[in-house]
Amino acid sequence: MEKFEYIRTRYNVPAEMFREVIVNERKGVITEDKGNYIGVVFYDDKKLMPLPCHPTWKVEYLDTFNYKPPKPKNAASKQRYRDYLHADSSLTFAEWLGIK
Repeated sequence: MEKFEYIRTRYNVPAEMFREVIVNERKGVITEDKGNYIGVVFYDDKKLMPLPCHPTWKVEYLDTFNYKPPKPKNAASKQRYRDYLHADSSLTFAEWLGIK
């Protein structure tokens, strides 16, 4: 199953990677398929992390695409921390990294 296929068929929306959207009056770009949700990076968000948004709740799908969405600084370290949280480990983050 290709990315966003479930969302497109289940909710009958044109969700695609890098499509620009307006969600609840905030403009952003779709950067992740999060299962039942679309991951949207909002242009006005300082963290520039993809937030889960329901594909039909106050979403306007635009006809424009942004193939170079804004990326957070220190993306690698944030990705390591997200991986740690996703691993659901009993270790501390430092132990998980092998620092301690």
